[in-house]
Formats: sequence, structure tokens, C-alpha cells
Amino acid sequence: MNVLWLLLDVANAENRGLIKKLIVVEIVAIKLQRLLSHLNEIKPNKRESQIGKILTDAEIRFKFHRDVDYQTLQEKHRKKEVDIFIRPKKIIEHNGTYNHADPRKFKPGDLIREHGKMVKASDIWKREKIIFKQIKKQGYKILVVWEEDLLNNTEETTKKILKFARST
Repeated sequence: MNVLWLLLDVANAENRGLIKKLIVVEIVAIKLQRLLSHLNEIKPNKRESQIGKILTDAEIRFKFHRDVDYQTLQEKHRKKEVDIFIRPKKIIEHNGTYNHADPRKFKPGDLIREHGKMVKASDIWKREKIIFKQIKKQGYKILVVWEEDLLNNTEETTKKILKFARST
């Protein structure tokens, strides 16, 4: 965009009109991109929405799908999109039975399809354990809520969620 302003300064009168139109188009494109970025936000899935309702009913403020910064074991900066974020530093992660290979349902060697590849359940557990450990080093508290618990032990899981959310 800065190039267009520079061209406007040096252009002859004949080309100034065209350059002004290009600047307007560029401005409109930037504004449209900002508006569309909100449409690309990921909506909570059914179970995340269920946790959100539990929190909302208890008048606990939270945000869905917020990025949290952490450092890898190799000290590289990364972001993880967490399912539910409660200020100042609480995270609730909903783990689906299949995608996160619930250890009550899967053996370490069982294969799970992840991003088009087959991955061992134990590799998923190991990766998530490392990521959560690194996030906790940043001062975050994390509660993992398994889909199985949310579906089959709703009352106890609700108590667990609210206790975590209200804790200091």
C-alpha cells in the first residue's frame, strides 16, 4: 500500500486517477479481510458448547478457542489453541474419545487417524503431555475433560468443571 502512495506522489496527472482507484481498492480489501477473519473463527463443537453452558449458567466468564503461547522443549515459541480459556490463566481442554485416544478405550499401540496419517495412541498421549507441561510452565492451570465423562458422568464432571473454574 505504501508503494501506491509513493506512486501517487511521482505520477503524472493522467495516472493519478488510476492510482487513487487502486488505493481505494486496497483499502477496501484490507477492511474486507478484517471482517472475514471473524467468520473464520472456529465455532465450539457440541461438547465444548456443553462445557460453555455449564460455565455460563454459573455466571463464569470465558472465551472459546484462544491461543496460548508456550515454548517447546527445544525452546521454540509455539501457540496452542485451547478449547476454553478463563482469566487469568485457566484452561479447560475437552478431549474427544477418538481424537485424543482416551486411554480407557485405546491401548498404547492402537492407531488413530490424525491429519491423514495413522499415529499410535501412545504418541498422542506423549505429545499432549509435553505440550501441557510446557504450558503449565507459563503459569496456566489446565483441566482436561474427557468426552466419556461429560456424556456418562455429567453431574460429577459438572462439579469438577465448576470447582476448577472457581478455584484461585
